[in-house]
Amino acid sequence: MDSTGTCHGEIRHILSAVNEINEFLISSDFNLEAVLEVIIQKALQVSAAKYGQILLYNGQDLTIAATTGVVEKGVKLLPGKCACGVVLEKGEPLLIADVEKAERYHRFFDDAKSELAVPLAECGKMLGVLNVESPEKGAFNGSHQEMLTTLALQASHAIKIARMYEQQRALAEIDRALARATNEPEAVYEMIIEKSLNLIGGRSGQLLLLEGEELVIAATTGQEKPMETRVCIESSISGIAVKSKKPLNIGDVTKEPYSRLYRSYLGTMKSELVIPLIEGETVIGALNFENPLENYFDGEHVRILISMADHATVGIRNLQIYQKFHSGLHEVKGLLSDLEEFPDKMKRALSSFHRITRFFEERERPEAPLILPPTGDY
Repeated sequence: MDSTGTCHGEIRHILSAVNEINEFLISSDFNLEAVLEVIIQKALQVSAAKYGQILLYNGQDLTIAATTGVVEKGVKLLPGKCACGVVLEKGEPLLIADVEKAERYHRFFDDAKSELAVPLAECGKMLGVLNVESPEKGAFNGSHQEMLTTLALQASHAIKIARMYEQQRALAEIDRALARATNEPEAVYEMIIEKSLNLIGGRSGQLLLLEGEELVIAATTGQEKPMETRVCIESSISGIAVKSKKPLNIGDVTKEPYSRLYRSYLGTMKSELVIPLIEGETVIGALNFENPLENYFDGEHVRILISMADHATVGIRNLQIYQKFHSGLHEVKGLLSDLEEFPDKMKRALSSFHRITRFFEERERPEAPLILPPTGDY
């Protein structure tokens, strides 16, 4: 047994679990969902727990990404309303011997009596929480905490790698979808926002398109109606990024010089990240993302969204070109239709002209009529 109270058999157990996670990460082709399920199973094994969950953090809430029992994936928890939120706040493990005595315990399992939660973090950034529970009081001890913490370190690394591969797959998926999109621009804009938020684990964003001296909101997670809300470039944060043609990452929009420019469309926010959409030297719009936490967006978010912006710009411009071509084609078809009818119209006009000419010729004769006969063609 070592100084932490962990025996050599437990060390071999945890090392075996870590190796299995690494092997599965590769064999599953870096499938994040599948990797999370394996991490849960290994967490149950090393802690002798009955239930387990992985909750991923997006800067606003904790989302259940993998779970055992009847709890559904996708359920969101506010950090301030659950014990796992304490782990996020402190960045430290939390061991609860009796959940009935815990102030912020959120019950998902009817017979759960004790809980052990450890942080999932990579390079100082909180990714989420690995949580296990048991129907027995005091089921977990320091040894369990040590092993689960070790497992969480490797799990965090696996999650980051799987997310990187997921990002590449998502970008490829977006390219394919944009290539197929021709006549539904609204759906394309919404997809760009949805995929972008999935890549950075966010919830609040907008796609804005440049029209003259204004940016029009083309897609949003807020309440404003797309293509109806306009933002002046000269008096908006997004306009700064558009004019500079560079990403703009603001840690706190309530502070100067940004507070006088900030307009709340997505709720109460602190951080804002704007990525301009640039084709060559021309800006066609911007991607805008916000978060209620200060300094939420980091270099990794910027890198991911710049890549997304490059792909989105190509898709949007192709769509705009197609729409312009389609509109021009419609006009050409109208002109061709008019030209096809032109000979008949010309014949009718010439016939009317001949009748009028004959009328004036006949007026030179004494018996000519005094009124102009109707032709029916003018």
